[in-house]
Amino acid sequence: MHRVTQDYLEELLDGVLPQGHQVYAHLKQCAECTDEVEAMRLQNDMFRAWTAEAEPTPGFYARVLDRIEAQRPSSIWTLFSESLFGRRLATASLALALVTAAFVITQETYSAVESQQIAVELDPL
Repeated sequence: MHRVTQDYLEELLDGVLPQGHQVYAHLKQCAECTDEVEAMRLQNDMFRAWTAEAEPTPGFYARVLDRIEAQRPSSIWTLFSESLFGRRLATASLALALVTAAFVITQETYSAVESQQIAVELDPL
């Protein structure tokens, strides 16, 4: 392919060159460049047809994201947040923690009152 054809090849394939351009005069005289440009036009048309056919169907991206989400490895925390057993276990643990805290506070208060009574009995001022 000659230099003049190479320089304007993209414009020639896109069809944006004006009809009186020097490339068209060269193509009338040079069979080698004409054959190569015609082969490239056929390839260009074929690629454009493939591009039009390659458009994904509606909902394709949503289905891909759903599959990615489904294949994501689950952590130990999803066991507690998503299953009924996990929610019940978390609720029972919270209730046990509250009962234990109430017991400790009650015992501390009872011990403090008992200590004050013993101190008053020993030191009757």
